[in-house]
Amino acid sequence: MVRATVTLLAVVISFLAEAALCARFDAGSGPAMTAAFLALGLGRRATTRSLQATLIAIATLPLVAIAGTAFALLAHTEPIAGAALYVVAMSLAVWSRGFGERWARIGEVVAFPLLAMLIVPAAPRAPGGTLVDLGLIIAAGIVPYVMVTLLSTVALRLNLVHADHHVPRPPTERSRNISMRMAPQVVVSLSAAFALGMLVFPHHVAWVVLTAFIVSGATRGREDAAYRALARVAGAVGGTIAAAVLQYAVPADASVSWAVILICLFAGTALREFNYAYWAAAFTLVLAMLQRFGEGFSFVLLGSRIEAIIAGAICGVLAAWFVMPIPTKLVARRLVADALNALLDLFASGERPRERHHELRIFEHRIKELDNVGPALAFHRRLPTVDDDDHASEWIGLLRSTLPGVRALTTEDGALGEERRAAIERAVQLSRRALGKGSEPVAMALRRLKASVDER
Repeated sequence: MVRATVTLLAVVISFLAEAALCARFDAGSGPAMTAAFLALGLGRRATTRSLQATLIAIATLPLVAIAGTAFALLAHTEPIAGAALYVVAMSLAVWSRGFGERWARIGEVVAFPLLAMLIVPAAPRAPGGTLVDLGLIIAAGIVPYVMVTLLSTVALRLNLVHADHHVPRPPTERSRNISMRMAPQVVVSLSAAFALGMLVFPHHVAWVVLTAFIVSGATRGREDAAYRALARVAGAVGGTIAAAVLQYAVPADASVSWAVILICLFAGTALREFNYAYWAAAFTLVLAMLQRFGEGFSFVLLGSRIEAIIAGAICGVLAAWFVMPIPTKLVARRLVADALNALLDLFASGERPRERHHELRIFEHRIKELDNVGPALAFHRRLPTVDDDDHASEWIGLLRSTLPGVRALTTEDGALGEERRAAIERAVQLSRRALGKGSEPVAMALRRLKASVDER
């Protein structure tokens, strides 16, 4: 809840700051809306950002602003060229993930503003000309980044939130292989989305493309892509039904509408970690409320938007399943291996409380990363056609269930005897061996590990 509050505060401040800047130059409100959506996306990331990450963002954002402006201009004059530029930029952003933390951050900085420009194109049209417009667009990227970083740091210093013990992964052959396979998926899905949008949904091209990228470029494997597509469509339908109810229940008053928008954003941000469908529903509701300030509320418009979202989801799923597919079980295998390595480091850290506490935080972070694929795998396992006792969702559940016992063993007064430590380390090693496609099922090895940890 605290993080959702920090994110919402960053959204409001970013919007007001950029709106004041736009008003100073007699420009439109497009950059202010872009700043708000960027703050919303950035707020879901790490609690704090290093100086290096901040400098990378500040150095990269002007280039992204130029590319985004070029895309916006080409989208109106040469739509095919604009679409090609967009596809190339987004596929490179995904491809960069396999080359280490620094390149992944650059890819993130590139992708966020381009996604925001799909939803709310930053077209200032200031009397000062192109340079003023470009400056406002650059500010729309820098302002939310600074606001999110500043507010997150303050919340951390006040102990309102805990620092994320993010441990950068060095680039490996496996990570490069995954990014090399995801990049073509993004090229195919976005190309198909642009073509389908221009031909069938000319007024909703952005929604087809946005959904296609969410499904193919922001997921972890083909099962996760299918799960994310279903959640996206279900959320959009639920949001549309809720919008229909609010249309008659909420007075058409500006202050009331803005209050509902803020409540929806807060609820969607807070509930997103439980299921992406909540965020999709909240986002649809927000757009419906914003229509009151624009072209007016329209059920036809919302219905067309849902059709565009379904079309984009299909583009993303087909690309994820048939273009160099990545099984989500493969991604889960890597995440479970990382968690087991962290657990091994924890029990090898000795009896020094500070070091032990640090290693525990790392293990907790690795366990939290399992949630990235856990819901999709749990949904996949419930399908009637799936019958697998050694399913990846079972691995995740078993490993997550060891966390309370590990915490109890690594408290300041919970010193371990050498015999007990050796038994747990041996169980971890056997689990790693099983994960490497040994003769023993992974679930069986993890059950033995859990029993070793929980033994009293």
